[in-house]
Amino acid sequence: MPAKETEFTLTNQSPKDYIKTSDSGMPRIQAFCPECGSHVYATSVNNIGDRIFNIRLGTISQKEKFAPTGQILCRSAQPWAFNIEDVPRSEMQ
Repeated sequence: MPAKETEFTLTNQSPKDYIKTSDSGMPRIQAFCPECGSHVYATSVNNIGDRIFNIRLGTISQKEKFAPTGQILCRSAQPWAFNIEDVPRSEMQ
């Protein structure tokens, strides 16, 4: 879920982060929950104040308000990942 840096607020503790070099050679900040290790967001190292934060949807408290408008990073997706309508579903584990 992309969000402008000026419109993004963390409501809990600060994440742990590290710098990872992307496929394009650009350094990216990868941020994780310091308690459970869940990936929270990724963003660029440069352009502070004007960055885009790519937030993992599962970490957003208002996630029910957002519907997908596109898919990115599909190069390594398995063919079955694009059509799972007929896969059995369960409400709970």
